[in-house]
Amino acid sequence: NEPPMTTVNFGTTLQATAKMELLEQIVDVRTQDLQEAHYESESLLAAIASLLIGIDADGTIKRWNDSAAATFGISPADAIGRRFEGLPIELIDCDVVRTMLEPGEHVNGNRIEAGFNDEQGARRTLELTSHRVLKRNQHGGVLLLGREITEQRLLELLPGDVAERDERLADALAGLFLGRERGHQLAVVYQAKP
Repeated sequence: NEPPMTTVNFGTTLQATAKMELLEQIVDVRTQDLQEAHYESESLLAAIASLLIGIDADGTIKRWNDSAAATFGISPADAIGRRFEGLPIELIDCDVVRTMLEPGEHVNGNRIEAGFNDEQGARRTLELTSHRVLKRNQHGGVLLLGREITEQRLLELLPGDVAERDERLADALAGLFLGRERGHQLAVVYQAKP
């Protein structure tokens, strides 16, 4: 009773090892490429001056950029992982915004104006554009892009000719540039010209 003989083909083992090493190198290169692409996309998204909010299909916030944080006074750490409706934002046009976030019939580029009261109780106006995100041809969430248009809307309400309105706009922008308090900026806009 001799034990059975095992034969090993060293050539096949070496080929398999070489193939495995090659596959590991390919995976390493592709992983590095993906990491670089991710870094580049994150850098581009961080450079966007517009408000940018990404919400998944379940209504959970997945992206909240610095502009959204500055607009609403809510840090990304406090917003990401929560539902938009659960954030302490006093929306004036709740139903309109809620409709933009719901799954279902939707036209990309749907644009609305939405008002909200900021932390100081001042009414502010946003222009929001929603874009559906699809995953495997299914609703994957919504990307909201926006910008604040409060001063623009206030200026449109002011009486006077174009030159006078432009002068008030210059005064308001000078106040913004000089870093004055928000209440003073709006006071400059409303200030009557002799």
